[in-house]
Amino acid sequence: RPDLCRAQGIARAAVEAGIDPDAIVPVAEQVRYSQGVVAPQLVMVRTAVQGLTGAGDTVCTHRILDADGRLCARATTVRRLLNGDATDLVDALI
Repeated sequence: RPDLCRAQGIARAAVEAGIDPDAIVPVAEQVRYSQGVVAPQLVMVRTAVQGLTGAGDTVCTHRILDADGRLCARATTVRRLLNGDATDLVDALI
């Protein structure tokens, strides 16, 4: 199962903010699929920051859409930033 935290868009945003993407580690995730996708089908991931947990981990929601804009899955991820302030990752993603 792929780690949604490693999505290219999140890694790019982290690098642009001076954050090492390898310092973003998974804490939890939940995915609910509504439609399957297979290679080489293109998908788009729309991510929104929801805030921080009590422990300071970043919570994001993700909508995975097919090329026609149909919803394929919804996900919630919780990620921890090692060696940094918890708000650094939030700031990088908004």
